[in-house]
Amino acid sequence: MVSRGELKRFAIGPGARRRRLTVGFVVSALFALLASASRVSAATEEAEQTEALIRQGVQLRGQDQTARALPLFEKAYKLSRTPRTAGQLGLCELELGNYAEAELHLAEALATPNHPWIAKNRTTLKQQLDVARANVGELALTVSPVTAEVLLNDKPSDKALRGVPIHLKKGPVDVEVRAPGYQPVRQTIIIVAGKREERTYALVAEPPPLATVPAAESGPPAIALATGEPPATTGQSDPLRIAAWVTGGGALAALALGTAEAFNAASKRDAFNDHTSVVGGMARPDCTTVSLAPQCKPLKDAYDSALTLSIVGFVAAGALTAASSLLFVLSSSGHVGAAEHAGGTTAFACVPALAGRGLDCSLRF
Repeated sequence: MVSRGELKRFAIGPGARRRRLTVGFVVSALFALLASASRVSAATEEAEQTEALIRQGVQLRGQDQTARALPLFEKAYKLSRTPRTAGQLGLCELELGNYAEAELHLAEALATPNHPWIAKNRTTLKQQLDVARANVGELALTVSPVTAEVLLNDKPSDKALRGVPIHLKKGPVDVEVRAPGYQPVRQTIIIVAGKREERTYALVAEPPPLATVPAAESGPPAIALATGEPPATTGQSDPLRIAAWVTGGGALAALALGTAEAFNAASKRDAFNDHTSVVGGMARPDCTTVSLAPQCKPLKDAYDSALTLSIVGFVAAGALTAASSLLFVLSSSGHVGAAEHAGGTTAFACVPALAGRGLDCSLRF
């Protein structure tokens, strides 16, 4: 008979160890095989989905529905980033006029010339890349502080913070640089195809807030707006009367400015509307506010500036006229007979209302 100790030694002998290693190896191999099969299945499914998206996108482009095809090509590119998906996406973007994006994806596709689809369509892809590059320029920005946020046409741009030249479609681009605690900077830059524009923006810190003066503890302070005390001596001038004449003159100057700029705005408007370009041998008006061309933007800006100055002039004229009238009324006591106002004064003052919000004002004679 075999003792218990002998059975134990038999169980952990070299043969048993080899069997355990063999079983472990077989189990590991099965798991690896299953994982590999799962990956192959997922890759096959991904390739089929990508192919279906490309096929639908090409069909929509053939039906002149390029805008609807764009999201399909974008999804295919994200699902499987290959030279073919990049090329198809670039061709679609080019057809929609997204030249900067088209240049990026067409260049990516042509970077793999040995790919079968790229080799077959290399000539067409190269021609379309040249078209995209003919409509793209570069913008290189240097900003301070380095944490400042850069927006291009109201869209954040991370490339600007890394100092990488940004490829943009030719034409105007609105640049905004901002950071907490700093005054923002805004500028419109004209991008020229094939050229690089370089700009440096150093933001200026915002000024500290003005210190407030605490109110006196003895009571609410009176806000004296104007007083009409008679002159201390016969030859002394009335300050309110002088201020009234000054504001009246300012009203006339503001009215003249508003009138002049109104005529100037009308002239700039006519220049904008009459601007033409030669198309097919015929001069045609080319300035509209729907799609503002680069050559029309200075005319539009000149018109906007003149119109703004005209409005400011008329508004200022009205405000100064009202102020001048009030000053003449308040200073009238200094130009009436001295016997009528002997020992008396005229005052207009306001104090904070105790019963609610606002001011209590009174005119005393």
